[in-house]
Amino acid sequence: MSDYAEHGKSYINGLASLAKAEVAMQRGHFDDAEKHLHKGKVVSSISGPLEATLLALLTEARLKAWQGSLGEARRVLHQGQSLALSSQQPRLYFTLAAEEVNLQLVFDDLHQANNTISRTGLSNIDTRLINSGNKIAYQHIERITEIRIGVYQDDSDRIIEKIDSFLRRIRGEQYTALRLHIRTLKAVVMWRDDQKTLASRELKKVVQEAAPEKHAYPIISAGPEVVEILNALDSAGGGASVKQFSVQKEFLSQLIRILLGGKTEIISTKIVVSRAPTDSILKEPLTDREMEILKGVDRGLSNKEISESFSISLSTVKWHLHNIYEKCGVRSRSAAVARLREFDLM
Repeated sequence: MSDYAEHGKSYINGLASLAKAEVAMQRGHFDDAEKHLHKGKVVSSISGPLEATLLALLTEARLKAWQGSLGEARRVLHQGQSLALSSQQPRLYFTLAAEEVNLQLVFDDLHQANNTISRTGLSNIDTRLINSGNKIAYQHIERITEIRIGVYQDDSDRIIEKIDSFLRRIRGEQYTALRLHIRTLKAVVMWRDDQKTLASRELKKVVQEAAPEKHAYPIISAGPEVVEILNALDSAGGGASVKQFSVQKEFLSQLIRILLGGKTEIISTKIVVSRAPTDSILKEPLTDREMEILKGVDRGLSNKEISESFSISLSTVKWHLHNIYEKCGVRSRSAAVARLREFDLM
């Protein structure tokens, strides 16, 4: 076989592996995604469309973040952003910037997410970079970022109105994953606003649509607050044929398992280094974020004050506290503090 033919074959195989990595990532199969991504990196060393390389970096960043390395994920995204700018591909630049914001929000870093928006110009994309054929894509990126930040900053009525408006704009099969993600965010806002029935109904529809193709990532990338709603759906069950119910039940279990950690701790980007002394005392080690929240409790801060102190939602604070209670084997804030003080772990 000629060098040219071998070159082409390697490139095609690399593209196929990148496609498989993306599918695996969307399904929440992180081990498979990593395996295919490793094979697909041949694309980076072979001349061809730069877009494939940038999309590979996007998948790699997501994978690193969900493996617990947000710093590494951001490094990969910054590499991609620089490459996109130097090659004059602003649409891909803003896509990578929007992904950085979302990962920061998933991992409870609202302050850094706002910094990224300011640094990259996501809140006011320079219209000089836009040609007429790309305007819709830019508008989508801008609105998605606005919605994601709004979920953490706006009042519920205002952000739901923005979400509904955006959903009307993205009807169509080509936007399936995006629609699922935005509707999941809507369910989170409703749940936080104590509209639990409406939130459950909304997420149930999302799960019913996502389950057949196992579209996990659009749901889990809405953040840890989704867990509580998923648990409610898991407990309720019903409303489908036996076969459909079985598929949805399995899918629900997968989503909950991923969000609660499974093999990967995703609630904080770092895990407490001193595992040895806590492994024998707690069911699981506390993450850095959980320790910070528990120290806030020890200082007498309310849930609302902790929420404001760390720029995270009140629901996220409660969710972290629930995890702390589970790990410490207690049922209250004071008992959790007492438990760690008993073993001099505070």
